[in-house]
Amino acid sequence: MALLTHDYYCPKIGMASELHLLVPDEILRGEEQAAGTLFLLPPQGESGLSLLTGTKISALSEAYRIAVVVPPALQGCFTDMVYGYPFYQSLKYVREYLKTYLPGLPVEKGCCAVAGLGISAIAALRFAAEEPDFFACAGSIAGILDPSIRPQGYFTESRLTDLFGTEEERIEKREAFFTACGASETRKVFLFSEEEDLGFESTKKAAEIFGNRAVLRLSDSPITLKACSDALGKFVEYWIGGTC
Repeated sequence: MALLTHDYYCPKIGMASELHLLVPDEILRGEEQAAGTLFLLPPQGESGLSLLTGTKISALSEAYRIAVVVPPALQGCFTDMVYGYPFYQSLKYVREYLKTYLPGLPVEKGCCAVAGLGISAIAALRFAAEEPDFFACAGSIAGILDPSIRPQGYFTESRLTDLFGTEEERIEKREAFFTACGASETRKVFLFSEEEDLGFESTKKAAEIFGNRAVLRLSDSPITLKACSDALGKFVEYWIGGTC
């Protein structure tokens, strides 16, 4: 299994960025075609290293013969910030970068999936809703699908304002997001949460909106990195194998 880190210039934000890639050795050498490519978005404020070192994503990549792309979330959480940088546009640019500089990876319609953790799940579901033919499956792992959450912990009032705007603008963004999910042609959505988790209510609402296009899996204990790791396994199985 190869772990590659690419440092590159992202024109969408006008600065240097990076991304991590997991690729089975045979696929990297061109001896085998990958079954697909997963865009895996780490939670708020994280580079993605915790997913690479603390979950079984490497084993999943090997077992299911998929490439995994992990861009950093950092301060943008993959949103086009109201006061800051257009990080959602930089996420979409990652696809262009891969097509140009790593043409051996399958980054084509129908062979990709996208999943996000924490607030990054909004970007994952939004990306899939905007391009349902490109993404065969979308996932929210312990997702926080509501930009209008109350300030707490990482999400200070100042940070929420920078990310999503005023309280009124956040509510508008929440309603626009759920409206887009309902109107989208996204066919397969995997949702994972826990009843005491910050994102549970928004995850439950997403499940209602997507209806039979989504599966909702609930943890029976507080969400940990291990629980998210197990949920990633269920997500990949749902994407590639059609069951979970």
